[in-house]
Amino acid sequence: MPVYEYACPTCAHVTEAIRRMAEADAALPCEKCGAPAKRQHSTFLAESAKPATTSQPWAGGPGGGGCGCGNPHGPCNR
Repeated sequence: MPVYEYACPTCAHVTEAIRRMAEADAALPCEKCGAPAKRQHSTFLAESAKPATTSQPWAGGPGGGGCGCGNPHGPCNR
């Protein structure tokens, strides 16, 4: 389930909650004052310590190659 961020308009307390997507826009009671907190639009950054690598096309996927070797001209004789 996704994590959503909520902010209380009464006391400005911000909290996170794990909720189903169907419940995401429903108000959440503030942990500090009990007023209905509203969902905020959040952004995040994902980084990796490993260098980026190129991916190989899978069989039948974009780029062709029926055996998964990445040959766009068809299957090889592996």
